[in-house]
Amino acid sequence: MKTTLNLPDALFDALKRAAATEKRTVTSIVEEALRQRLSSAQRYAGKPLQLPTWNGKSADGYLVDIADREALWATMDEST
Repeated sequence: MKTTLNLPDALFDALKRAAATEKRTVTSIVEEALRQRLSSAQRYAGKPLQLPTWNGKSADGYLVDIADREALWATMDEST
């Protein structure tokens, strides 16, 4: 299938240089990049993101409001 892509000039120039250096076509490099990107996206599709949770207790004894820059820096200085 033929299609048109709008790419920034600098990106297309880098793509043409890479194709020439690797003795490949621009199409083959774009195709490879798209296949790689789509296969990695499918690996993560449907998997919920697992974020760390906090139960309100601190194992190391520090409870710091990270919005309080002075308290944060003081706590970081204490732990070194």
